[in-house]
Amino acid sequence: MGDLLYLSRADVERLLDVDSMLDALGRALVVFSSGITSVPPRSAARVPDRGLLGVMAGYVPGIALEVKLVSVFPANHNHSLPSHQGLIAIFDEDNGAPLAVMDGTYITAIRTGGTAAVAARALARGDASVLAILGAGVQGASHLETFTRVREFKEIRIASRNPDAAKALAGRHPRALMAESFEAAVRGADVVACCT
Repeated sequence: MGDLLYLSRADVERLLDVDSMLDALGRALVVFSSGITSVPPRSAARVPDRGLLGVMAGYVPGIALEVKLVSVFPANHNHSLPSHQGLIAIFDEDNGAPLAVMDGTYITAIRTGGTAAVAARALARGDASVLAILGAGVQGASHLETFTRVREFKEIRIASRNPDAAKALAGRHPRALMAESFEAAVRGADVVACCT
């Protein structure tokens, strides 16, 4: 085994080009649809009354041979910790040698919003101009970050059970505003992202 690259969360956030990630996701989804990938069902070890540790392995020829380990502990929010934390390991597709281990917490968040954004780019009407984001947590932020990179929305409505969180998230984008309710956010919206 050669030198193993380790990337911390700070490294991942600094190095990840979100626009390039969105393009790569689009290509990977096309390859996935072709049937030449190997993406077995997810499995998880459960910790009763606390959470789970999920295992997600995958192989996309020419792109990646990887495994993501992600823990989901919903009560972590009570301790100022992310509910989802993870590691990603990348392997050489020719010989199986481990190449890199990286923090997967940021990638998990931004990739989830990114996949939805890529789908909206491909599937939303060409004149879609109003985006509703339901939820103002980690995924609401991920969707705001990625959706606005694939399309220029004239209006972005953000609704949350927590009005302060919706207001704070709306403050991150000049065309975003806090909606008073989920119904108000979706009424007349062209694209709706459910992030609760």
